[in-house]
Amino acid sequence: MSKEVIWTNYGLDGAGCCLLLKWLKGSNIEIQYTTPRKFRDDFLKWQLENGMTKYSKIYITSIDLSKCLDVADKSNCVIIDTHKSHCDKKHLYTDAKTAIAETSSTTRLIFRLFKNELIKKLTPKQIKLISLIDDYISGKNKFKESNFLNALYWGVSADRLIQFIKQFDNGYNGFNQQQQNVINLHFKRIAKTVSELDIFQGILPAKGKKYKVVSTFAENYFPEISNHLIDVYNVDIVMVVNLGLKTVYMQQKVTSDAPLHLIAEKLVEGGGTQRYAGGNLTSKFIEFTKTLQKIW
Repeated sequence: MSKEVIWTNYGLDGAGCCLLLKWLKGSNIEIQYTTPRKFRDDFLKWQLENGMTKYSKIYITSIDLSKCLDVADKSNCVIIDTHKSHCDKKHLYTDAKTAIAETSSTTRLIFRLFKNELIKKLTPKQIKLISLIDDYISGKNKFKESNFLNALYWGVSADRLIQFIKQFDNGYNGFNQQQQNVINLHFKRIAKTVSELDIFQGILPAKGKKYKVVSTFAENYFPEISNHLIDVYNVDIVMVVNLGLKTVYMQQKVTSDAPLHLIAEKLVEGGGTQRYAGGNLTSKFIEFTKTLQKIW
């Protein structure tokens, strides 16, 4: 019962969660990653192959588990997350230990939870890395390096979370030439994708207010596309449809007060944070898109 494992979302915030818990617990802690959509299947398969009772602690971070309580609400699970839709249902847990709160990133939440222990262990470079990750996930963008860090993360073609952890185990110390090449190539790919988008605009009513929306189709680069469209069209919400996976990614402007997680629950049977959300390509969403007009 001495084994520990981290389950996390396959994104930059998830990588930050893994690094913090690895720095806190030591290199022997196991790492598993998934997506919110695949969590149930991946976690159940892992249970069958490994057995939950062999682990004293199972940390599940940066994933909205509000629809998976039956598999995750166990006494040896520690749930750490910031999704608003998850916060609304945190009272339903009975056995798992939980730290579910609206914060700028789950990485930041973990740092706050274990701050006294981490401060004794972390170097300035490691603290800088955590600040950059939180800066990007929060959308504050105080540091230009945070955008580069995210570009490096997604610019890698395979096993990016594990590669990122290996590259930045000692913290942030700038980018070497190879990393800069990956960043530059990633930005070129984004620019090409953005130049080929078909964009639709409209109004979405929610909670007695009306919010400006644009929507488009893409297979990747969802945050980058959303940031670009928010900047260009000054809208509250961007919705990116992935027809191949039949999913919808949503992102809203930092200063918007749209209830994004509730919109996601209603339109795409999903959920999210105050800034990011997503779900399935539902009939309700398709009906909503009929109200949008193409921007020529």
